[in-house]
Amino acid sequence: MTAVADRYLADFKTFSSNGAGSAPSWLKEIRERAMARFVELGFPTTKQEEWRFTSVAPIAGTAFTLAHGPRSPLPASAEVERVALGAGPRVVFVDGRYVAQLSTATNVLAGVRAGSLAGVMSTSRPATWAWKGPSSPTRAP
Repeated sequence: MTAVADRYLADFKTFSSNGAGSAPSWLKEIRERAMARFVELGFPTTKQEEWRFTSVAPIAGTAFTLAHGPRSPLPASAEVERVALGAGPRVVFVDGRYVAQLSTATNVLAGVRAGSLAGVMSTSRPATWAWKGPSSPTRAP
């Protein structure tokens, strides 16, 4: 294992032992399988055909930290309106966090939901979740 993979694995273990500990068991299993696969394969390199034009070295060399809360003040509703692209559904994120009071859920397609992942996970059964990926099932176990 490389030093980079070691760092990511250590960060994952820290994450798993604190806030992620309350995640549903099916999500913990998905995260653990994904981390095991990452440790096995590491980051892709430009020597691999699919990645020959894309170097992920800047990502691999960056130390990421878990954000513990929004650091920016919320924008006023008028500021959001000023940059809105017109009528319709609006999903607002500040510092990567969903802001319900600035978002709207009007005129959305049937079955479409927008919100924080934590909020949706706490109100949905795993069978309602779908995700894409080469080794991901279409439904949670």
